Amino acid sequence: MENLALMQKYLRGINPEFAKVFVEGKDKYEPFVMGKEVKLFNYETEADYVSTESEFTPYGYLPKVEVDGANRTLVDRVMGYDTSWTQEMYSKGVEVSYMAAKFGKYKEQLNAFKGLVTGAQKTKDKIAFDLLVNADTTLLADGQTLLDPAHPYPAGSVMAASTWSNVIMNGAVQAELGPEALRLAKKALMSHLLSDGTYATSGVSNLALVVGPELAELAQVFAGTDKAPLSANNDINTYKGIMKVVVSPYLSTANGGNDNMWFLADLDAVDLRIKVSEDITKTEDMDTKNLTKSYYVHEILAAKAASARGIAGAMVPGSAWS
Repeated sequence: MENLALMQKYLRGINPEFAKVFVEGKDKYEPFVMGKEVKLFNYETEADYVSTESEFTPYGYLPKVEVDGANRTLVDRVMGYDTSWTQEMYSKGVEVSYMAAKFGKYKEQLNAFKGLVTGAQKTKDKIAFDLLVNADTTLLADGQTLLDPAHPYPAGSVMAASTWSNVIMNGAVQAELGPEALRLAKKALMSHLLSDGTYATSGVSNLALVVGPELAELAQVFAGTDKAPLSANNDINTYKGIMKVVVSPYLSTANGGNDNMWFLADLDAVDLRIKVSEDITKTEDMDTKNLTKSYYVHEILAAKAASARGIAGAMVPGSAWS
């Protein structure tokens, strides 16, 4: 009890300081996934530890009916894959000793704690973009990876005997970012079908070209020039006004990605999701035996691609798909 009283006496003054830098750390960095101009990722709150959702599949086009609706019919749910998200905790903290609290020697811990809060904000983006970094390794609910040349349709659906691809190839190798590769990617996005055979999108007029820093300037040229890049005929740039550019350091080779990987996403159809059951939180833990107090930052979230539709691209341009 004596130790507890000592700790409370000197920590009463530093608790508000840690609360202050907690707010400052959150304000220092706004995560891309939290609602920038480009909604590449769907950010959702989640109450359950494990949640499962059925793939969104509409019921096809509406048939014409009689004026009084006498021949209207009902349909069963179209077959789709079920995707599960399992929440995971991310956390780290700093420790303040009794002596540091007593003599006001905890500035280093305050700065470190503020950095941890900012890092927690960045962690959301890291986890989100890792969906793309691992687009050729992490399996989705259909048993294939996010980018894959042979995505299957669910058994029992009208498309069950078919497969579809969202890997952009140049002959036998994955295509480098360029005018023809973009044309093929746009065409692929418009050809993606749902399990009932209807198109996943009504048109690709809201696109995002997602690249790492190495391709940033080239991507801006494709999205922003008035004339078609590399065109010998002075053609207009058909992507200007319908394609935004997303540049992320998390796609770089240094982060485990590939400097030349690129993705074209239809923002009206892509289904990359971040589910958060607990946003950035500050917790405290007192050790009265050792006269220390720890301040932790944690968050609980999960990220997954619910579907491969709405995105196309290449992971290792110039290489065969492995």
